[in-house]
Amino acid sequence: MWMRNLLMILTFGGLFFGVIFGIGAWMIHSSAQAFLARPTVQGRVLEMAVEMGYSKSRYWRVKARYAYEVDGQSYVGETLSNETPRELLLWNPQPSPALTRYVERYPVGSTVTVRYNPKEPRRSLLEVNPDAARGPALAAGIALLVAVLSLVGQRFVR
Repeated sequence: MWMRNLLMILTFGGLFFGVIFGIGAWMIHSSAQAFLARPTVQGRVLEMAVEMGYSKSRYWRVKARYAYEVDGQSYVGETLSNETPRELLLWNPQPSPALTRYVERYPVGSTVTVRYNPKEPRRSLLEVNPDAARGPALAAGIALLVAVLSLVGQRFVR
C-alpha cells in the first residue's frame, strides 16, 4: 500500500514540477527570442568589472555600464545579458578565471552592440543567450519522465 502511495505522490509531483519548469522554460525561451528580435545600436563600454553582490547569499557578478544613443537621446545601460553570469561566493572566495575572462571580452572604451526595447529605449542589454531555457527544459523533462514512470509503476504494484 505504501508503495502505491509513494508512486502516486511521485506521479503528481512529477506532473506538477514538470508543468512548472516547462512553463518557466517556455517563458525564458520566449523572452530570449524577443530580445534577439530587438533593434540594435552601437554603444561604448563605460565600466565592466566583477563585483560582490548580495541577495539571499553572497556571490560574484559582472557589473556592466555602457552608453548608447537612440534617436538622438543618450542612455546608460547596466544589463549585460538575459542570463548574467554569477558565482556563489561560498564556493569561490575569488572570482573564477572564467568570470574574469568574460569581463575581459569587454574592455572599457570598446564598441559594443546594444539591443534595446524600441518602446522603452532605456531598457537594453548587450548579450542574449538563446540557450538560457535549457536547464529548466531539462528539469521539466526529468520531472515528466518521473511522472510517467511512476504512473506505469502503479500498474505493477498491488
